[in-house]
Amino acid sequence: MGPPGLDRLARMLAERSAELAPWQLRVRAQGNGAVLEVRAPARERFRVPLEMRAGRLGHAAAAAWIGTARGDERGRMLAVPALGARVAEQLRTAHCSFVDETGNVFLWLDGGRLVLDVRVVRNRVRDPGTEGDAPGRVRDRTLPAGSRVLFALLARPENAARSVREIAAAAGVGVQTVASTLARLRESGHLVRAGRSGHVFAPGREHELIDRFVLAWQSTLRRSLVQVVLSTPHVAEDVESAIEALLDHERVPFGFGGSAGAQRVRRHYRSATTVVHVGARWQAAWNRTLRAATTSRGGSVVILHTMGACDLVPDRRYAHPVLLYAELQTSSDPREREFAALLLPDLTKELHSGARASR
Repeated sequence: MGPPGLDRLARMLAERSAELAPWQLRVRAQGNGAVLEVRAPARERFRVPLEMRAGRLGHAAAAAWIGTARGDERGRMLAVPALGARVAEQLRTAHCSFVDETGNVFLWLDGGRLVLDVRVVRNRVRDPGTEGDAPGRVRDRTLPAGSRVLFALLARPENAARSVREIAAAAGVGVQTVASTLARLRESGHLVRAGRSGHVFAPGREHELIDRFVLAWQSTLRRSLVQVVLSTPHVAEDVESAIEALLDHERVPFGFGGSAGAQRVRRHYRSATTVVHVGARWQAAWNRTLRAATTSRGGSVVILHTMGACDLVPDRRYAHPVLLYAELQTSSDPREREFAALLLPDLTKELHSGARASR
């Protein structure tokens, strides 16, 4: 039988399976409780114990849950009928997994190496114990095409003031994707209309857009850009030199990502992984060139396609700082996440300055 509400939760996940793809989520009864069976994009599997609760969850109850969940190495997940926007954000900030029957899903797996964040577009649930009738911010999961629009705005804030067609050209997507993404950002309060067709960033909320892009980068976007992942015994510096020599010879635009690229912005730490963003959908016999073997996971060389002209910093040989930050922040290497924290203040400051100049 399972606990009350399990059938409704299972039905919701089945109905939203297309939106959740490439993730696969299924709930199953287990004794008097339940578990969430997870198949992540890289075919990794997890079984997450579910804590089923009836009724709405207030801030005090959420805080109590956070306190108990942090001490549980099994990585439990909270399941409730519905969550208000503010309580949901409280749980996300604490990296506590949750799901509700309206379709909100937040999964924080393996110490943050894998994250899934799906947000219902119109969640009108009021948080118990709060004043006022405001439903909270309206936010949703951004799919790869929408993530490209968000990146085009973050990489060049002046794009926000441009027309839908101009933004579509910069992001490399269709005008309908741009229009729907802008509508979601207006609804969430991150963009404000300026003039007939332009927009400006809402002051002081640029960091929220960076966080939103990082989640999209980890859950869907990065995977859609991977050309090949390689494993090589060579040291990172030699691999970097070989890639640079090859792409220079072929006159292909490129920029290093991750710590390889961030090292060119600020000296701090260079991991054993080399990430490179390659333009023009250029293909190469990477295995032969680098004397490396193709692998599906855990490789030391990751070749990514660029999304468009915004991806690379001209004449600097590294990817845009937004991409550097996203790659470092979602790394399983704690030193790379530490590096990301060092880059964030300058990134936020530059974005704020660019957004102010576009007003």
